[in-house]
Amino acid sequence: MNVVAILYYPSGFTNEIRLNHLKESLAKILPRFYTLAGRYIKENHLIDCSDQGAEYVEALVDCELLELVNGSKVNPDELNDLPPFETCAVDEVTDPLLAIQISKFKCSGLAIGVSISHRINDAASLAIFIEAWTNASRGENIETIFPIFNSPSLFPGRNFSLPDFEKTRKRDPTIVARRFIFNSGRSQA
Repeated sequence: MNVVAILYYPSGFTNEIRLNHLKESLAKILPRFYTLAGRYIKENHLIDCSDQGAEYVEALVDCELLELVNGSKVNPDELNDLPPFETCAVDEVTDPLLAIQISKFKCSGLAIGVSISHRINDAASLAIFIEAWTNASRGENIETIFPIFNSPSLFPGRNFSLPDFEKTRKRDPTIVARRFIFNSGRSQA
């Protein structure tokens, strides 16, 4: 499976300068997360870190951002178009471990879908990656976040036979999308 996050930015956020800045800051931090630029080799249970790269896609969405995330008649399944990959689209030799989709809306709003392979990352790892990318994008010190990939020395693997879940690359009907809308919670005086 993939661990997915979708970040939304309001109307007026999208312009070519910002999009180029996102790409540049991603290129700046990706070497720190070099395993995400590799490919998972299922047969050997390892990551081939030969710098194949992450996938970066830009998409145009033919609606306003608020129509998708704030409308009362929103179909939550439409949110599944914002991540770059299907949740179960993993384990092929060519599948990147990190994929990013920038979705540009008619209102100049933006959704950034980030997908990381759950084989090597969890939601906390995804949050750390997003924080590092955010720091780089803001021009902040990127030295503060530097992942250490030493878990094999701490938790040596054993040759357990792994179950074959026979997942397909198609959307699993048991995985559902939900949206949650939170008010700011600020009281107005």
